[in-house]
Amino acid sequence: MNKNDNYILGLDIGSSKICATIGKIDANLDLDFCGLGTCITAGLKKGQVVDVLALKKAIEKAIMRAECIAGVMPTQVVTNVPLYGVEFINTKEFVLSKNADKKISLLDKKQALLQMKERLCSSEKAIMHLIPTLFLVDGKQVISLEEAEGEGLEVQAAVVLADVENIVKITQILNQLNLKVKGIVYDSLSQAEVLLSEEEKAEGCYLLDIGGQFSELSFFKNDFIQQAVIVPIGGETITSDIAYCLKVSTPEAERLKMIYGDIDLLNIDQEAMVEIMLKDNSKRKISQSLLCQIIEARIQEMLKLILKQMDFSADLGCRKLVLGGGSSKLSGLKDYLIKKLGVKVRLGSSEQKNNMAESLGEAFSVGSILYALKTGVIKYQDNQTKFSLDNLKKKVFRMRRFMMVNFLIWKKRLQQKELFFTPSSK
Repeated sequence: MNKNDNYILGLDIGSSKICATIGKIDANLDLDFCGLGTCITAGLKKGQVVDVLALKKAIEKAIMRAECIAGVMPTQVVTNVPLYGVEFINTKEFVLSKNADKKISLLDKKQALLQMKERLCSSEKAIMHLIPTLFLVDGKQVISLEEAEGEGLEVQAAVVLADVENIVKITQILNQLNLKVKGIVYDSLSQAEVLLSEEEKAEGCYLLDIGGQFSELSFFKNDFIQQAVIVPIGGETITSDIAYCLKVSTPEAERLKMIYGDIDLLNIDQEAMVEIMLKDNSKRKISQSLLCQIIEARIQEMLKLILKQMDFSADLGCRKLVLGGGSSKLSGLKDYLIKKLGVKVRLGSSEQKNNMAESLGEAFSVGSILYALKTGVIKYQDNQTKFSLDNLKKKVFRMRRFMMVNFLIWKKRLQQKELFFTPSSK
């Protein structure tokens, strides 16, 4: 297989599935996605890495499947980290300018962000993202700090914290697979690149991602993420509820959820019956409404936990919500959310980005590459340019050193007359 610096790997380490996407960057900074591989997740427990070897094998399998399709072996990767310990907070920092001319400079901004980092970082938590969202100079909002006059600067920022141990383990695994980690991206930021339009991110929109074991609700406005909430309930949680309540196996519970499940109980015929297979392989019939009540109860709990942390009435100008994640296609979910939340709801579609993701489950691995390109983390590498100025300086330095060393050796030999020989007598 070929190796090329312009091929980048986007990796989504989900609680139930690992997705690997390979994209190629061209000179115009356009992306061509040429490989996709998936594998069932192993080595994670509630978002925490508990078995490094099992997780490494699962990641390697997903990457190999993507490489087989693309025909290339990327050397760079943009990834997420499992959601254990991931936390989103809004914070602010204030600094007094040290400039004698009473003008705010970029050094003041850097000082505020540095103080923010020192305050938030710990031995257990690391900063994944620190995104300035608002600048206030002497209490007044400014769009740009250039030529802003004042003495005090307040920086408001959105911060995503992650578990240090998870980050270290994921980074070590990828390094062992000969991959250089170019960036670690929060799930919602990546998915927004695929599922939300530029207009939605600017005017305001909620993004609800229902994954395997976690669900995330994020709010975007003015092209920034403003709020985010993570709750430990997902599609696998609902499947476990069905298996426990109906005493069926997990595969059977998943089948019942996908075929007969409906969150909107008003859509259910109260007399409809469903045949289920119990763990002892015997069969019996249950009311379909019973199955749907189990699903609806867990979705209701998920919304209750989310609304406890994020108030939908906080931004009256935004009444849009986009659904993402593998479990967002549950029947009746869209209508249920419209009734409960009073917002316009649509199912996220990769058509926003020309169908680059085959399903909502692959939105992160695709979006992570887009986000890294947008923020300048990855760039096009001109492999034909062999002699950049820095490389030329290095080559000249090595050549001069080589010549100097050899000159000293020859000089020493000359002094010892080792360069001369006595011709053989005839």
